[in-house]
Amino acid sequence: MSVPASENSSLPYRLVRKFLLFLVLFSIGLMALILLMTPIRTSHEESIKSEIIARHQSSLRLVELTIQQRMRQMARDVRFLASLSPLLASETAGPTEHSRLVENVFLELVRANPTYDQARILGKDGMELLRVNRTADGSELVPRQDLQSKASRYYVRKVLETRPAGIYFSPLDLNVENGIIEQPIKPVIRVATRSLEPGGGHSLIFMINYRASQLLDQIRRLFQSGFAEKAMLVNQDGYWLIDAKDRREWGQQLGHPEHRLQTDNQALWNALQSQQSGTYAEPDNTYVFRKIHPFSGVPDPEGVSNRNTGPAWYLISEINEAAWRGRSFIQGRAGQLTVIVLISLVAALALALTLLIASRHNR
Repeated sequence: MSVPASENSSLPYRLVRKFLLFLVLFSIGLMALILLMTPIRTSHEESIKSEIIARHQSSLRLVELTIQQRMRQMARDVRFLASLSPLLASETAGPTEHSRLVENVFLELVRANPTYDQARILGKDGMELLRVNRTADGSELVPRQDLQSKASRYYVRKVLETRPAGIYFSPLDLNVENGIIEQPIKPVIRVATRSLEPGGGHSLIFMINYRASQLLDQIRRLFQSGFAEKAMLVNQDGYWLIDAKDRREWGQQLGHPEHRLQTDNQALWNALQSQQSGTYAEPDNTYVFRKIHPFSGVPDPEGVSNRNTGPAWYLISEINEAAWRGRSFIQGRAGQLTVIVLISLVAALALALTLLIASRHNR
């Protein structure tokens, strides 16, 4: 049975109509799918962002507690050293069996604590009377002829201003030997106390130098699991102690007063000044920050804990938007498969509707 010529000629036309109808229905379905998925994706990304921020806030708090715990341990150790002062010989007497015992205690303390760079006794004039240095093999006693005067160093005056048995913590800065910044640079915190010489004479300063490099490295590695997350640390004046970007650290001592957070990002610095902890958002980055008091909680001579005393630091984590956008459900394998399945369903539905409409039109 032959098909009429007029019917043959209308076949391409009907196919084009069906294809165009399918395109229209598929486009409508796709738009509806996009409108449906957009708020779901946004909600999921916001959820991921909130989780990341919460994790950073917890991490910063944990770092603060860890630092404070270390500082309290150093305070206990330096008070223990100061308790040995009755065993020391006077300045006019030569070495005694007791003073050699003190030297051995200093040697063992530094040897047993890898983060202790030095342990010292200084006179009120700033002259070192005893000094033990950390070495690759443990610790060593510095010969008397190599002891230095630290009279010009700010921390000597600061310790002498504290009451006996009180604890002084220096700012975190670079170690200086013989008036020159030690190379390679060595970040240190000095914890010190003073007591009286045997017989109630002049003040003696007992001091431990804490090598802070390990602590700073731990903070740098805090968020290295994510390429879009970085840790930073500035002191209370805004100078970089850890700079995740351009290595502008220690500008105050290295002759770069412009290397401060205020110069780089005044708005972020203002946010840090306004609250103890929080977040600050920019178009591409979110900053989580916490103002910490590293020397808080160290008991005074009467055993009372001092809270929020001494210099403050600002711990900051920078989170690029890629940290949560890269973890979106839609951008994962499961999400992409889901989208493919949904698009296929939209296409199948559009095709079914196209055939249904076409069959009714033919009737």
